[in-house]
Amino acid sequence: MKAARILLAAGASGSGKTLITCGLLQALVNRGLKTASFKCGPDYIDPMFHSRVLGVPSRNIDLFLQGKAGVRAAFKAADGDIGRRDALSRHEHERQRTHRRIDGERGA
Repeated sequence: MKAARILLAAGASGSGKTLITCGLLQALVNRGLKTASFKCGPDYIDPMFHSRVLGVPSRNIDLFLQGKAGVRAAFKAADGDIGRRDALSRHEHERQRTHRRIDGERGA
């Protein structure tokens, strides 16, 4: 399956790219879509915001900074992060279900 991709760019700093990106990421997460975020460039603040929304690291894919091997590693790591997030989501769902069952047995 091919993954859908969105690229956001603007002509200047301070134009709202981070705000729009975080809003789009949250909307995709809210719809239950497996989502990853990548940043191109030396800015490490934006990926922290992206990571906060997604619950997994945002990766830098700048060829100049990372090189081809680094960019390939970023994509591979992101794929693993999504799998880990899915596993944690399943675990959390099971934990909540168990707590509801216990609470029901106690009459809580």
